[in-house]
Amino acid sequence: MTTVIALHTIHRPGKTKGLQEVVEPGKPFECSGKEYEDLKRQGAIKDAPKQAEAEAKAKPAKTEKSDAKKDEKTEKPKSDDDGLGDL
Repeated sequence: MTTVIALHTIHRPGKTKGLQEVVEPGKPFECSGKEYEDLKRQGAIKDAPKQAEAEAKAKPAKTEKSDAKKDEKTEKPKSDDDGLGDL
């Protein structure tokens, strides 16, 4: 699989039967062997720089949100005051 950047709108067969995937110009996407050769010959794609390849393959980390929530919980000081005052 090679990461490339679309120069034109590309319609590819989708994962679901009968549907098409539309790749907008300027968007990186992955393609393989025969598809890569055909699109390159037609001038519809260009090779992506290494940085774009890394961004396309990277998935957003879900741990950032959960870590932030954990930090908020740990930052709150625990006190013995229950808010009722002296009884």
